[in-house]
Amino acid sequence: NRVEVDLAAIRHNVRELRRLIGPERKLFATLKANAYGFGLEAVAPVVLAAGADAISLAEPRDALRLREGGVTAPILLYGGCLIDAAAVDAACRHGLAMTVHDGSSLAGCLDHADRPLDVFVKVNVGLERLGLEPEAVPDAARRIVGHGKLRFGGLYTHLTMSGEGADLGYLRWQFDRFVAVADALHAQGTPAPVRLAASSAALRETSEMCLNAIDPGAMLFNLNPPDPGKVDLHLRPALSRIVSRLVAVRDLARPGRTEQAPFPVRAGMRVGVIPIGRRDGFPGLHAGAVLVRGRRAPLLGAPSLEHSRVDLSDVPDAVPGDEVVIVGFQDDDQIPLAEVMRFQKYGRPSDLAMNLSPWLPRRYLDTDR
Repeated sequence: NRVEVDLAAIRHNVRELRRLIGPERKLFATLKANAYGFGLEAVAPVVLAAGADAISLAEPRDALRLREGGVTAPILLYGGCLIDAAAVDAACRHGLAMTVHDGSSLAGCLDHADRPLDVFVKVNVGLERLGLEPEAVPDAARRIVGHGKLRFGGLYTHLTMSGEGADLGYLRWQFDRFVAVADALHAQGTPAPVRLAASSAALRETSEMCLNAIDPGAMLFNLNPPDPGKVDLHLRPALSRIVSRLVAVRDLARPGRTEQAPFPVRAGMRVGVIPIGRRDGFPGLHAGAVLVRGRRAPLLGAPSLEHSRVDLSDVPDAVPGDEVVIVGFQDDDQIPLAEVMRFQKYGRPSDLAMNLSPWLPRRYLDTDR
């Protein structure tokens, strides 16, 4: 089993985003959830070499993995982690920027920072999840700037879409609230060095909300909804293929009780077994069929923990060891990502990427080389 990841596509997508925002704005590459399933340690050096200025993450342990691997670029930890003495100490030692998103996280930074620590403030402008309310931000900024050890790194928010499709009016309402906070900070003499509002969802709809930094995630891998966005970006998919191999092929000869078989049985069936199952996230990765020797082969029954069955009745020459393509090309046929999305009823390709289990090895391709 393996997931084939096209590093050249990721590099290309970073450069496309840089082309969109120009050289003067900061590009924070959001690599949450193990770089959206593609592998954090492999992807981080690629996005940085392609032009990203910093990396943003949700998990402190991911940041430590990158530091241990030699990544020295700025790393922003999004809000959502408990900020206690141990967390602040780790952030100081490893040069991580922390997020203040409520009174408790602010107090944690103020109370425990005894060495220089970069702090960003997250503003709630509509998502109603994490973030200081706009009216509370100026006081928080004053306390950070006046602390002595804390450095005010910037201000960010998460703009959200409402309902089906893009409601630009709602997006604009949120963005205007954020800009008003940034303006208030500037007026009181504590300007935010980084003003970050545009992530992938907003960038697909408009390039007018970039301010002086952006933090795309799904866009880095072209894991965007299938409908076309309004911004002219020529992104390439990072997911090249998901493949397995046949480990067994047998002619089905069931002497009776066919009604209790794990799948509908008919005369003359050939059944293949592939070593991929629930542990690998396989129930959420397929389109109901796979490719074997360039031909469609339906899946049979439900996947088990580590195996799945394939109907090889129409592929009589299939043998153990043959490649099985779950997503992507084989010979003259393909199972495109869009087909899997329709079959699984996913709203966006990132839903599929989140089903890529760590059990599945990643193979990194570089089509530029």
